[in-house]
Amino acid sequence: MKKTLIYLSTLLSVLPSEGALHMSSSQESLQTISFEKDQEAYNEIARGINKRVPTNFRDLTDIISKIDGKKGFFDARSYQLTLLAMKAIFEIQYGTLNKETKQRTGLYTFQDKIVTLQDLVIKERDLIKTNTPKNNPVFIEFSSLLQKIKDDFNQKMKAVRGRAEDNPIAKNLKHRLIALYMQNQNLPHSHLQYADTSEEKIRLDAINALDFFRFLNELRYFLEDLTDSCTEGRKLYQEYIQKNK
Repeated sequence: MKKTLIYLSTLLSVLPSEGALHMSSSQESLQTISFEKDQEAYNEIARGINKRVPTNFRDLTDIISKIDGKKGFFDARSYQLTLLAMKAIFEIQYGTLNKETKQRTGLYTFQDKIVTLQDLVIKERDLIKTNTPKNNPVFIEFSSLLQKIKDDFNQKMKAVRGRAEDNPIAKNLKHRLIALYMQNQNLPHSHLQYADTSEEKIRLDAINALDFFRFLNELRYFLEDLTDSCTEGRKLYQEYIQKNK
């Protein structure tokens, strides 16, 4: 994790953010959520608490030895794209970092305020507490923004996934690693199973802000553990950075 964060700090570019603003089934899902069941999850996200034990893929499978450092699988460029994906996901969740002030600023606007997805999850908790009807203007604005954030995520992931689409073998191996990760992390119902599949957008469009935030956490942690497990890919990426300083 520490090594991954160090390499993330070398990435200065921010992926483009552009999402279409429209209504979705997020409105309906917010009404059916069990607040009592998920109250603690809302509170943990509000406090910035993330509990997990990293997955060491090398202890689980020989797939890593087949892809680590291999061209077209997990070489320097793939390592860089993975770091970019993690950076983009984190900024959707918590905003971009001002290096001078060390403060983060959200990428989105809600009720004339700059917000992050984390802020929107907290707002969702409040809307549920107050039983806000779906035709309420605040609810409508909330649902529209949530869909915009999901579209923003799709656009950013498309920018970093393009290369993998050209290698179906690599994509298949990635899905096998996701399955192993879900088993190791005890996430049998995670939306991570739909990541980078034809069902991903449909599934994500149907979930509320809390579950979307959870999905982003799980995807980011999966990528984090994958990069930490791919030591040869990291070495190639380090060499690439040194040559291009």
